[in-house]
Amino acid sequence: MLLYISILTIILSGLLITYNWRINKNTFYLGAFFSILATYGLTHYFTIYTNSPFWLAVFYNNFSPFWFLTGPLLLFYYRGTLTDNSKLRPSDIIHFIPFLLQLVGIFPYLLTPFSYKVGIASQILNDLNLITQFKVNWITTPLVNFFARPTLVFIYLGYITYLLWLHNPKSKRLKVSVQQSNLIYRWLIILAVTTAILILNFFFLSLSLSKQTVTATLINGQFTHIFSGVAYFCMSFMLLLFPRILYGMPIYNSNTALEIGSQERPKKETNPIIEPTNIVAEVQLPQDDPFYELVDKINAYLIKEEPFLNPDFTINELAVALKVPVHHLSYCLNTLMNVKFTTLRTQLRIQYAAKLLDSGQADDLSMDGIGKKSGFSTRSNFYNAFKTETGMTPSEYLERKNK
Repeated sequence: MLLYISILTIILSGLLITYNWRINKNTFYLGAFFSILATYGLTHYFTIYTNSPFWLAVFYNNFSPFWFLTGPLLLFYYRGTLTDNSKLRPSDIIHFIPFLLQLVGIFPYLLTPFSYKVGIASQILNDLNLITQFKVNWITTPLVNFFARPTLVFIYLGYITYLLWLHNPKSKRLKVSVQQSNLIYRWLIILAVTTAILILNFFFLSLSLSKQTVTATLINGQFTHIFSGVAYFCMSFMLLLFPRILYGMPIYNSNTALEIGSQERPKKETNPIIEPTNIVAEVQLPQDDPFYELVDKINAYLIKEEPFLNPDFTINELAVALKVPVHHLSYCLNTLMNVKFTTLRTQLRIQYAAKLLDSGQADDLSMDGIGKKSGFSTRSNFYNAFKTETGMTPSEYLERKNK
């Protein structure tokens, strides 16, 4: 069970990073955090539940430097989410010192032949108590490493608790979406509490190494490892089910807002670009959400510049043009405008193609020309999208218009 949970967690974390880091770079820290914990679970699995020297040689001690990154990665994720800034600071180099020390300490071991590592793995599988006796790190002992890892994470959790208190939504004066910030804040608390419970168990397991054999300690820790695997797998899977968590806690910056004068924004306004789509989602959100101004900016830019006519137009290009983070756009589109970027782009292209057909452009351009001029890269994409949006093909639409 631990094997499958760890592998699935790594896969989900990979998907999380691959499809979301360009939108919100803070998801990279979270995905890396889950992946590192999963490798720890795999190491434990091949130590206790199998008799494979090969796989134990692959995992034993080779990934140990990365285990010292769990605390920093968690801190970077919390700090980036609470401040809406994923950039690392020059002073953050201090957080990588334990990782570098561990890497330097085991570097000679990393250079040893794989056959030597297999030999050590075979001895450990025959007697688990040898784990604390093999000195593969010339700087520290295994027992020191066992204590150092949970202790460092506890220190980081203490600072994370301070950040959560400092950025409590009830005490913040920044322009933040209330509903989104409350959702993210609850998620951050759940993640912190779960991590604290598990790290506390790992600390007690390390403490028991000084009182009993390694065999007894590892066997007694089976529940902790399985529970931790299940907990983090569920949380990583939950991110796929509730993508709003991945938008983070967007903080509105008035410097990037559209200048709309002194006029107040009318309530319950419909999207001026697409009639069937409302700016306000079906679930009514607070009308004073500060990101409604960015919604106005998105609408104004799309109407004036018509960037969707470029076949390669992406949400990243829209973010560059508007000078806002991509996850701010994702939040506005998916939550406030209740439409996906790809859907919005397709609808705008179809509307433009319909205008070309209504204005008689089909007399001078072929249907392929209409599609390409509207931003579609292929004829099939144009026809499929047009029929999906209007219920008829471009030819049928033109024929009905003529009648």
